[in-house]
Amino acid sequence: MIEQTGQNEPAEFSVRVFPNQQLSFETLLDEICERLHDTRQQGFLKRIRRLEVLLDELEQELDELSALRNRLLRK
Repeated sequence: MIEQTGQNEPAEFSVRVFPNQQLSFETLLDEICERLHDTRQQGFLKRIRRLEVLLDELEQELDELSALRNRLLRK
């Protein structure tokens, strides 16, 4: 498991070890790459969710401005 506690802080590192399994550099590298990939995907999804919230807010604001414009044009 890799745990990053801060941007400039060292990460804690641990690897699942199974009995009678020889830990090779390739195995270790594959495990780390897989976890980094998962972490990056989670970060991307989190950013997408924040952008969706922002988009919803902007769409609501646009609807309100459009309604205001229509009221002003009717006068």
